[in-house]
Amino acid sequence: MNALASSFSPGIPRRTLSAWSSPRGDLQTRHLESIRDELRARKMLQAPIDVERSYHAAHVRFDTDDGRARIQFVKANGLGEALHLTHDGLLDFCGDALPAGWTYRTVKALVDAGDKGRKLAGVNVALLTQGNEQVRTFRTIKMRDGDNIVRAVRAVVSQGYAAYDNLDLVEDLLATPDFRDLPVLSYHETDRTMRLRFLLDGSEPTLDKPVPIVEAWNSETGRRSAGLSYGIWKLICTNGLAHYDRSASYRWRHYGDPSRIRRGISSALEEIGARTSGMLVEYDNALEVAIDDAAAWLEETLGGRISAEQVARSVTALSDETTTPGGLLASVIDAVTLAAQEETSIDAQYDMEREAHYALRIGLQRASEGKLTAHA
Repeated sequence: MNALASSFSPGIPRRTLSAWSSPRGDLQTRHLESIRDELRARKMLQAPIDVERSYHAAHVRFDTDDGRARIQFVKANGLGEALHLTHDGLLDFCGDALPAGWTYRTVKALVDAGDKGRKLAGVNVALLTQGNEQVRTFRTIKMRDGDNIVRAVRAVVSQGYAAYDNLDLVEDLLATPDFRDLPVLSYHETDRTMRLRFLLDGSEPTLDKPVPIVEAWNSETGRRSAGLSYGIWKLICTNGLAHYDRSASYRWRHYGDPSRIRRGISSALEEIGARTSGMLVEYDNALEVAIDDAAAWLEETLGGRISAEQVARSVTALSDETTTPGGLLASVIDAVTLAAQEETSIDAQYDMEREAHYALRIGLQRASEGKLTAHA
């Protein structure tokens, strides 16, 4: 077997582009303008180009010297520039262009089989896309792959997809008077997703006192709608914990006229302020609810909703020094949101933080005379 087959992914792996947050043991914020400037500089380097072509005109190769898949589009005088594919770009291509039964994993299995398998993967993809006249938008950027700067397909989207990039969202937030000066608590961006956390209402966080926040999300590769979600955030000595109302989100799909997103942001922010105050009341009430066995109640309530490993981490976090002591409902919420910080994906972290709010809401509903009993 060619060593490259086991050493390389056919698509460029996902990258983390920014992972800034208020440092531990301190509270520092950024202004949104600094995020805009960072995004502008990155966009200049990436030099994005969107190309509309049919799958029939796409020629994909996997038998390359560096183990990376290449895609070229047929032109009148031959084949065009050889573009790399990111992991997500290859996922899009396989999921949309190939028939049922031919998934990314099917192609990857051939690639991993060595030189013959990689050639066979290219031949099969060519046969399976022959005559496929579906036109798609191939979103390309310049990006680093090891020591090289290459142009790569980062996503394959429908022609109805409306480009609304991370810079577009930040510029629309800055153009919204009630949003532009909100302090930024964290800014995370990967090749798939961007997440920004803001303090609401000029709140000044102090240790262990929750404050309202709002998050802004977007994806440049069609993985997520542009949107806002809201929750509460608690400063602790190792940074901050957040959790979110499961039903609390405003989303704008990437289609049609993107200017509607700016109008929606302003309207959503008005409602967000009112709803976060309700979450603060819920958390205060959770400080008054005792649980006879917090670990057992956590396992009983969230088992099956989050993974067994996430449950185990949350149970361990019940004894962390930053968790509200006393086996209270608030202790469970703190533990789950603390355990969520260990997730490597911000999407997975958000999902787990939303489950913390589910536990909060269910706990308050089931509490009797300030007490909860585990039945497991």
